[in-house]
Amino acid sequence: MQEWDAAHRRLKNIWTQAEDVYYQDVNRILEGDIGEIYNSFLDQLEEANAPTTTAFERVTMLGPRDVDNAALELEQALQRLRAVAKSRLFPLPERATGWNSEPWDSSDLAAAAARQVFVDRVRRVLTSPPAPMPRA
Repeated sequence: MQEWDAAHRRLKNIWTQAEDVYYQDVNRILEGDIGEIYNSFLDQLEEANAPTTTAFERVTMLGPRDVDNAALELEQALQRLRAVAKSRLFPLPERATGWNSEPWDSSDLAAAAARQVFVDRVRRVLTSPPAPMPRA
């Protein structure tokens, strides 16, 4: 959860900073001069989720199937947030009316729901008494 929360914060910071830059440089952006403006954000996006990979691998090696599936949903939620941010980093002239946060907001709500499912499933496993293993 610590790695997931940190990756989520990194993605949210990238989104917020990109929005600020959009409004500061909207005329240059709409003229197609996005080169250096967003390259640093793209680099940050490439690295934002990297630390979570090992954590997800560990969970899927140790957790029961329900927890594994919830971990996969968590990972996919981060990937969707990353994809939303990446797609928004390429402003087009028809976006001149402003920054549209709806795709981020809906993906972020889905990510929060996936996080809660994961927490609930892990909590259920941790509070369940161990069952004896059947003998072969």
